[in-house]
Amino acid sequence: AGFYTKRTAEEALQELLADARRGTLAGSQPRLGRTFGDACAEWLRYVEHDKQRAPSTLTDYRNVVRGALLPEFGNETPLEQITTERIEQYRETLLNDGALSRRTVQKMLVLLFGILKRAKRRKWIASNPAEDVERVSVKRSGDFNVLTPVEVEAVARAAESDQDAAVFTVAAFTGLRLGELRALRWRDVDFGKQTII
Repeated sequence: AGFYTKRTAEEALQELLADARRGTLAGSQPRLGRTFGDACAEWLRYVEHDKQRAPSTLTDYRNVVRGALLPEFGNETPLEQITTERIEQYRETLLNDGALSRRTVQKMLVLLFGILKRAKRRKWIASNPAEDVERVSVKRSGDFNVLTPVEVEAVARAAESDQDAAVFTVAAFTGLRLGELRALRWRDVDFGKQTII
């Protein structure tokens, strides 16, 4: 008790060597001084400039980062201190609290995964601790409330303004999402071909 046998010592050695080859051996990486706040700022810069996400998407990302992730994990927290166990604990707290839907919890954890993946790519951390966190499953009902063309026209007639009526009609007959509808401009509509680009 309290000591390795020859076999368990060899197994432990092989695990250490495997970690060293992967670059995940504890203490083998010099601390780069990067914080969770640095990682969030870099990821937001990346999705805005490199990935060119829509303004509405960026606003949503910023709200999650500032409103949930930074308060939870801390702006000044060294990245090395964010562990899989810590993220699992956060996941369980969110799910057990019940204040947020499973879909919202899933979205928050996907953003956290992306932030830490970007930090790993920048070589600020050796591995992504969110990689092994159990995913949040979202059960889809499969039920859709699909309106008939007559019902869509009735909704449009009941709209508060002509603009709202146009938005409802275009949304119903094109399948555009809200962000796409908001971004729609006259130059995107080809009336002759009856298409929206």
